[in-house]
Amino acid sequence: MVVPVTSYEAFDDYLEPLLDTLYNELCAYEDNGKVDLDYRYPTPSSMIRRLGELLVASGDFPESYNYWCTKNDIPIFCPAITDSAIGDSVYFSGFRKPRMIIDVNADLIKICDIACNSKGPLCSLILGGGMVKYHVLNACKMAGGIDFGVFITVGEDWDGSYTGADPQEDISRRAIKPTAKTVVLKSDFSLTFPVIVASTFVKHHFTASKTENSENSQNEQV
Repeated sequence: MVVPVTSYEAFDDYLEPLLDTLYNELCAYEDNGKVDLDYRYPTPSSMIRRLGELLVASGDFPESYNYWCTKNDIPIFCPAITDSAIGDSVYFSGFRKPRMIIDVNADLIKICDIACNSKGPLCSLILGGGMVKYHVLNACKMAGGIDFGVFITVGEDWDGSYTGADPQEDISRRAIKPTAKTVVLKSDFSLTFPVIVASTFVKHHFTASKTENSENSQNEQV
């Protein structure tokens, strides 16, 4: 994967002002000398959400998933947010913002609450593995385990990592129910996932849209 330096520079144009804003909010809260129940330390998901709000407000990068997740009020979690260009910016900005705090624990509680408060069967679609897979399934474990699961990975069982671990391993730690229906697809998800989406979610979406338009047309004729 090749990422041009200009991409990092463009990203910093969005991130640096946001870090300044978050830091100023933090200092105002801590210097206030009293408890503000409406204030929360910035979390990875709240930082990503506010970046998305900047994208939506400016109309920039409408092809990005953060843009559309923000428009549709879908939270994005990043448990290893410092293992990225964001982490680099947080480090360098730390020379000017020594009191900067990012509350990763609040996001852990939030994603576990989402799983525990879910109604009906609990389902997970995992693309890849590693920390992301564990983070999702650990939240599902708190809710009693998933009922349905789809895992797309190129990992192998023999390396002993969660990237390629068989679902049986997750059953043993109660992240997956023994009665759950799961499938593991050993493939590059960047190739196979778009095909799955096109033949399932998107297909049903356009079918429903055509049915709705047809009914509206018939009602207008009547």
